[in-house]
Amino acid sequence: MSERIRAACEALAPLVEPAPNPPATDEQIAKLESEYGRALPADYKAFLKLHDGWMGVHWAVDDLFTAGGDGDLQDREVATELFHDQADFDEWVLQVRDATLVVGCGNDAQLVSVPEQGFVLYSQGEKEEEVPSFAAFLEWCVTEAQVGE
Repeated sequence: MSERIRAACEALAPLVEPAPNPPATDEQIAKLESEYGRALPADYKAFLKLHDGWMGVHWAVDDLFTAGGDGDLQDREVATELFHDQADFDEWVLQVRDATLVVGCGNDAQLVSVPEQGFVLYSQGEKEEEVPSFAAFLEWCVTEAQVGE
């Protein structure tokens, strides 16, 4: 799986700015898993071991958070609160919110890891894009960036 992550990152890097962050440490990843209460998806963990976050990765997801939860627009805690607030309006959010991990955000969007479902780009009260893995999300970003060139 890490080779697929590496390939997607290599394809995406020349298409977006700025460059991705250096790797997260094993300790940072372990702390995130402890806070999350479960193991991270393997391909997302592989991404963090390669790049601990990435700003500007996609027009809808400006920040892929660091293992510590830092982002340029907002941190993981704020993005998670915004996502959880949607439970008042969206039954799906109500069903999954306690098991999710927000891994990135944009102005009006959150990229959410949902166990057994993959990754969901949730924007303005709707599921905009669903992909089965973090690698698939990065590959989708590559396609989107190439179309936008």
